[in-house]
Amino acid sequence: MKVLSLAFLLLGPLFALAQGTAGGDPAAKTEAIENSPENILKQDEQLRMQQEAKLKNDLDLLQDLKNQREELWKKQQELDQQEEVLRGLLKDLQRRSESLDELRNTIFSLLKDKDQREAQNLSKLVKMYGAMPSLNAASLLAKLDTYTAISILSGLKIRKASEVFTLLPKEKAFVLSENFRNLWRENLIESEKIDKMISVFEGVESRRAAELISGYDNARMVEILTKMSDKALANILPRLSDEKKNFLLEEFGNLVRRTSTFSNKDEPAVKTAVKIFSQMDPRDAAAQLANFDDMQVILTFSVIDKERYKGVFDHLPFERKLGLIESYQREFLEQRIERTVYNKMIEYFSFIQPRAAAALVNKLNLETAASILMKLKQRVSGKILALVDRPIAQSLSKKVLKSYGQ
Repeated sequence: MKVLSLAFLLLGPLFALAQGTAGGDPAAKTEAIENSPENILKQDEQLRMQQEAKLKNDLDLLQDLKNQREELWKKQQELDQQEEVLRGLLKDLQRRSESLDELRNTIFSLLKDKDQREAQNLSKLVKMYGAMPSLNAASLLAKLDTYTAISILSGLKIRKASEVFTLLPKEKAFVLSENFRNLWRENLIESEKIDKMISVFEGVESRRAAELISGYDNARMVEILTKMSDKALANILPRLSDEKKNFLLEEFGNLVRRTSTFSNKDEPAVKTAVKIFSQMDPRDAAAQLANFDDMQVILTFSVIDKERYKGVFDHLPFERKLGLIESYQREFLEQRIERTVYNKMIEYFSFIQPRAAAALVNKLNLETAASILMKLKQRVSGKILALVDRPIAQSLSKKVLKSYGQ
């Protein structure tokens, strides 16, 4: 019975297929094929292979994760070891830093003691040199190294230091000045010693001081000259080398040409330039102004004193004077210059000889000439008008009377 059932089970689908085929039903044929043992076994095999492939992928993924975890663990171990090494190095550096701090404090303490002893010794030396005759002091100073010599000179009173410096052999003075310049350039000398040495230069005979200063680069030279008194400048500037004088004039000219107004006249660079310009020979200053336009000349004249103004104005060419006076008048009427600046030009007519003033008035525009004469004291304007050409004097008189009548 069992054998028949198994046979029926196996042969049933074939029998159904045969019936379906015999009956001609396509759907029955398809179902019979899908339910055939061969197709079922084939589907089972495909499913099994898919499951095996998925299982293999999962196993590979797990293995990769395991490998990565092991790699991370190894790296963590290495980092832990490196961190331990770094901690040890940091502790060692901290110990060394503490040792260096102790050593540094010890050195500073020793240097402080050394500086104090040197300062005490230098103070004694300065007193000794200050007490001895200047000639003897110069003789001894000539044998010292530059830094010590400068330190002693800067410790002496200015008058004494200048006397000693003047009595130094010329070669030694130049060597001392050269080395002082090098120390200054390298910032190896204190500012108070620099100021003191500049004061020493002021007290030295002006020709020698000019020779020494001319040996400095232009920037240092300007700095030295800026720190000097007007009296020292007046003696030293004319004795500077032509090269240095030309540089100073050119620098002043460049400054004025860069300056549209002198509203910044209190700035150090402007004050320095004006100070140096004011002490120059009037002929040199007038020659430099030849390169300026009228407004630049007016601005320059606005920051120098009246005496210097007259000296420089006197040395300007006659035609340039006329042009400047007309410019003064025009700029003042158009309110581009202040009254105090304009009045300097008016006062110039009071300073010069009446004949020279009359020569200018003869060539000026009548309006400008009349305006100047009305602003002068009557005594001064009367002397000038008496020397002016008669036709011009008559025209000026009419203008002046008309102005007073208005």
